[in-house]
Amino acid sequence: MHMTISAMLLAGCLASLACLAAENPQDALPSAKLAQQVNEAREYWKQKPKNSVQFVAGNDLWQPGKKYKSGSDWLALVCDGKRCTLAPAALDVKKEPWQGNYDDQPTTGQNLLFRLTADASGKPVAWFRTTGAPPWLKPGPVPSYYAGGSYNQMPDKKGTMEFLIEMPNGKKATLVPMLVSKLFLEKLANKEEGEIYSGTLLLQLRTPEKRQLLPGAFGACSGEVTPDYLLWAGDLDGDGKPDFLVSYIDAEGPVHLFLSGAAKRGQLVGLASVFNSPPFGGECDGGPPPYLN
Repeated sequence: MHMTISAMLLAGCLASLACLAAENPQDALPSAKLAQQVNEAREYWKQKPKNSVQFVAGNDLWQPGKKYKSGSDWLALVCDGKRCTLAPAALDVKKEPWQGNYDDQPTTGQNLLFRLTADASGKPVAWFRTTGAPPWLKPGPVPSYYAGGSYNQMPDKKGTMEFLIEMPNGKKATLVPMLVSKLFLEKLANKEEGEIYSGTLLLQLRTPEKRQLLPGAFGACSGEVTPDYLLWAGDLDGDGKPDFLVSYIDAEGPVHLFLSGAAKRGQLVGLASVFNSPPFGGECDGGPPPYLN
């Protein structure tokens, strides 16, 4: 089920200055720091994660090229409620072409089929390759705060799409979808970028101490945010701080792995790895919804 974001900001503005720019375009230009944060978030493809953690979200799916090999060097993040474990798994790869509705020729690629090689209770959330991975990626329990299903919200945030993440140590974090208007983006744009056709939907990570716009943009096809954008939250890298698997898939698109251990100075998490979902093959009709114009 999709939940459409209304014309007003779902959970508040990026900052008071951003609200001012959206509501009163004649007023002050956004600060250089805010402009940089917004641009970096919406132009996430310009960031170069180290990809030291290779992962796949989903199963029995197609990928272009031939970078995958059959083998047993995989771990499945398997969750039963909030009880999650990394369990041994194997990948079977089969050569398979794919052709979209508007492609003249098929594209060479592979079908990926994963399977567990040891007993594990629950549903796989993602698959992680162990070859070349950091030493903390090993079989065993993984502290987890969310792994699908219903999610918590603050009493005054019912009806929004905020995720409230509660950790065993009593600390909390919140994921907040945010609307950045077309008018605001036009103030940020360089003349070389050309016309801004619509606004964008970003995701902000909040703690009591800090806020961070995460690299990635929702609604590339539909202009909507699905309520299941958070796939998993927990402590994957073992540093006692929360990590996140966030899906930006909208017909097609990426899944981002955010790790606290990959954070740069001033950040809560860093973009550690990206998995691109299979191509859609169709087209997005109707253009952006009114609230993105």
